[in-house]
Amino acid sequence: KAWIDLQIKKLDRSRHEGFVLKDFSLFIATVINTFKDCTVADIGGGTGLIFFEISSTLTRQVRWQVIDSNDKLFEVGKKYGAGLDIAFEKEIKDKADIVFINTSVQYIFDWKDMFEEATDMKPQYIVLTRLLSGDMPTFVTKQNIHGYTTPCQFVNKHELIEFLSTKKYKLIHWSKGHENIKSHYAQDFPEGYKIENTINAIFQASSEFNSCMKQIFVCVLSSCLV
Repeated sequence: KAWIDLQIKKLDRSRHEGFVLKDFSLFIATVINTFKDCTVADIGGGTGLIFFEISSTLTRQVRWQVIDSNDKLFEVGKKYGAGLDIAFEKEIKDKADIVFINTSVQYIFDWKDMFEEATDMKPQYIVLTRLLSGDMPTFVTKQNIHGYTTPCQFVNKHELIEFLSTKKYKLIHWSKGHENIKSHYAQDFPEGYKIENTINAIFQASSEFNSCMKQIFVCVLSSCLV
């Protein structure tokens, strides 16, 4: 309930003050605007908050599909999304041009199964934001969120890249986000297990890969996310 109340508060505040876009919101908006008219599958998207944050910045026609399991979050999202091209589903049904996963991989411990389902949608791109990943071994810890603790996992970068390569997806972008995560996690992690920032990443279907598009993303993202 506390999490749902927080999402409602964010959405209500945006109606009066507008959204302040963070780097990870700009990241997915920039990818979409570099792309074309498209369908986005937002896995673990809850209320669809990111869509509401970026909708006024999009220059492409976008069909946004939130895939999650929480009916109460869906109720909130449907209320705020009335009249907009956003849908809420409990399971993957359709193909998508872009699979978008924001700060959800760390809460899905069978993350490989999740990516199996995601790649079944045959997206051209998989966009990950606020990812907890690095050179450390994959491990599970506790996260502090607004006074509550929840288990979450840090995923080894090379394990993730190798797994997605078996699904025919190639890493074309990997960068540190602006979000410093020290305050959310235990401070006594041993050396080799610490990262300071979340990660934003893009994987492209190998069948769609070309070096020109990779360079376009590098240039556009570098100019927008400073």
